[in-house]
Amino acid sequence: MSILENFCCKVSNNIKENEKIFFDVGNFILNNFILHSKFSNTKYFISDVEFYISSPTHNIDVSDKTNKTVVHCTKRQLLNSEFYIHRIGSTFALIQGAGIDLCFGNNNDIYAGILIREIINIETGEKFHGPQKVLRTLLNLPLFYGEYKQTYIERSQIVEAKNIYNPENQLYLEKLKNPNYFQVIPDLRVNVPNKLLYRIKKI
Repeated sequence: MSILENFCCKVSNNIKENEKIFFDVGNFILNNFILHSKFSNTKYFISDVEFYISSPTHNIDVSDKTNKTVVHCTKRQLLNSEFYIHRIGSTFALIQGAGIDLCFGNNNDIYAGILIREIINIETGEKFHGPQKVLRTLLNLPLFYGEYKQTYIERSQIVEAKNIYNPENQLYLEKLKNPNYFQVIPDLRVNVPNKLLYRIKKI
């Protein structure tokens, strides 16, 4: 799975090269994995992802408006093959800003998060679009904040305790023996003002 584990080290200030890297990695994720949620006993295809990278050789991923990086740059995004459930400061983000990343940093100085924007229930074909809805679906949470705060924190901690491929985890990726052939395209990330094709989605 080196196309996933090592891709962050190839990212540079060359926009076109980066977009090619992210397209290849995104295509690989969308066509080669099933995402299992034991919380809901359901399997999903990942159908939309966004890439966020910050490294010593990647200085272009900043907001046109604020001139600050759009990458969270949390310690978890330095890790490789781990989940990161979004935080505000040190606290799990409960509503605004909630989402889940697949992290593929270099365990040193490269922050790499792949935000999951959409999943598809394999059995029913139902789509769950948007980072908050994806996260709530994967953790099988109630609709209303007051009903799930403690459950959300507990399930988030469980998910982050084991890596993304570990079948003992309540949430994990299973690599398919035979890949799918979904057609995917690059696109602009949502709510990010710079014009980078760092989003890969199924069409």
